[in-house]
Amino acid sequence: MEQLKPCEILRRLRRENGLTQHEAAVAIGVSDGAYAMYETANRVPRDDVKARISKLFGKPVGYIFFGEELTPGEQNET
Repeated sequence: MEQLKPCEILRRLRRENGLTQHEAAVAIGVSDGAYAMYETANRVPRDDVKARISKLFGKPVGYIFFGEELTPGEQNET
């Protein structure tokens, strides 16, 4: 199975949580444009923003941004 890119994971998690890009941006404290660039791979978020994204979606930073596998307990979190 092909590994998803961080931008694809972000888009999928946002949609699974029923959020618009604007709502996700507000929740993590960035501009709409910055968030849109994260989802199109035109910008990589700073580490503090990665932590806020992780908290918003309930998934580890390593899973979202570094391709780490989820543990069985983490797979059901959202």
